[in-house]
Amino acid sequence: RILRALHDKRISWGTYQDDMCRRDFGEFHCNAHANNLVLLEGSEAGGAMVGLLDLDMAFDEESFVDIWGGKGRISRADFDELLQREHLNFIEVLAGGDASSGVPMVGQATLRAMSPHCKRLQIALLDTMVLGYLRGYTGEERFPAVEADAGLQR
Repeated sequence: RILRALHDKRISWGTYQDDMCRRDFGEFHCNAHANNLVLLEGSEAGGAMVGLLDLDMAFDEESFVDIWGGKGRISRADFDELLQREHLNFIEVLAGGDASSGVPMVGQATLRAMSPHCKRLQIALLDTMVLGYLRGYTGEERFPAVEADAGLQR
């Protein structure tokens, strides 16, 4: 629900193209990744379980800056596409398919060495996170997810 709240206000967490991106490859910088989240205790944010970090590059349509000297402003359609890109990038990260998982390179070998049973469990947990995210983002019941139980956080 947290990314949906930003997008409902027409705010990007920080998805844009800069000089570190290969424009010819369609690369974007995107702050929507797992190591920009923090778990909260229920009392810290009125029951919220997750908080966003790295909001210094967040922007809305009015504050968007085209650093490559294009049209300067962004159209509503292009901003919608940018928000959709951010949404899909976050799904990719939650599914474990992105390099910005927060796991340092020195830990990658350990992850690759997991037993087949652990790998299957990891896939089930990643799928559960994606379904929960989609349920919260869209509000659609077709994405099965259980409601958060504050009692389990103790």
